[in-house]
Amino acid sequence: MQLVMRQMSGLGNQMFQYAAALYFGQRYDAEISIAIDPDLKAESFGSPRPFQLGLFQISAPASRSRWYQELFANWNPRLESLSSFARQVCGVRLVNQPEWRPYLPDFPFSDRPRAVYLRGYWQTARYAEVIPEIVRRELTLKAPPAGRNLEVLQAIARSACPVSLHMRRGDYT
Repeated sequence: MQLVMRQMSGLGNQMFQYAAALYFGQRYDAEISIAIDPDLKAESFGSPRPFQLGLFQISAPASRSRWYQELFANWNPRLESLSSFARQVCGVRLVNQPEWRPYLPDFPFSDRPRAVYLRGYWQTARYAEVIPEIVRRELTLKAPPAGRNLEVLQAIARSACPVSLHMRRGDYT
């Protein structure tokens, strides 16, 4: 079975999406790949959201989404009938992150389709908690810190009680 993660939004969301893909890949012995949003769609509220998982040691191949991948996992309600028909003909299932509960331990079907597309943000640490070693290995940076990043890392290491504060840039109002 092929498991396709539909990449969307910024790096934090991409990390959650990838952890969910790793979880389901392990659970269903599926081959994972990543469909990257086209550049013109890779933004949120006017802020660029390019694919950034390539900075990490991910094992899943990533490529720009093709037209049929866009169709299988589209968000346009006007195309849903066509998308549903295409998925049915091609043996593809679409799994959306459930809105009513953030954690979905199993797929909501019992058959084994040719491919499953994951669509959504999958914002819960529970997927990573099941496979922490895999997530840590895959989400390790390829290149060691250098320059200003190395200086900041060393300053943090020297601090008696380091604190990190993340502030939203204002793209969600």
